[in-house]
Amino acid sequence: MTRSWKSQVADEVRATSMMKPKWPDDAMAHIASLQEDNDRLRQLLSEAEKRETEARDREAELVGMIAAADESRRLQIRRADAARNAALDDAANIVAAVSHEWLHNSMRRYRFESVAASIRSMKSEDS
Repeated sequence: MTRSWKSQVADEVRATSMMKPKWPDDAMAHIASLQEDNDRLRQLLSEAEKRETEARDREAELVGMIAAADESRRLQIRRADAARNAALDDAANIVAAVSHEWLHNSMRRYRFESVAASIRSMKSEDS
């Protein structure tokens, strides 16, 4: 004789309820595993935060070094410009002095030539 499906389900429910359920032990093991994973993740996060802080500190240090190098370069450029301007001033002063001396000599030469021409003209008039 075949049993009804209701009686089969009732038998299975009775058999299952008599067995000690495994899920509490499995759940505890799963919770412990999750806690270990959580601890590892916290440790990794802590290490990541530490590395991020170190990277930010290094970046700030490098930015400071770049700013100092840039300021040094600007100072060197200002010094080079000042030296160039001083050299240009010296050259302009030399050119001005030489020009003045040349002009003075030219004027003197003109006066001498003028006097010589006057003397020649007087000489030719006397002859």
